[in-house]
Amino acid sequence: MSDFKRAGEIEGLAIDPTNSDLLVLANRGTRVDRGMPIGFYEGYTKEIHELYIYKKVK
Repeated sequence: MSDFKRAGEIEGLAIDPTNSDLLVLANRGTRVDRGMPIGFYEGYTKEIHELYIYKKVK
């Protein structure tokens, strides 16, 4: 997963039932304290959501 643009958190993982691809939802930019968003890290004005798709290796 070296193609992630910047550090953040992985929000979710799923397997696409149609083709067995791995789907990864990653978020970055929001500061979280005890599970609650409390603002943004320096350089961010909103949370960034990114979806990564990895093909199944046979």
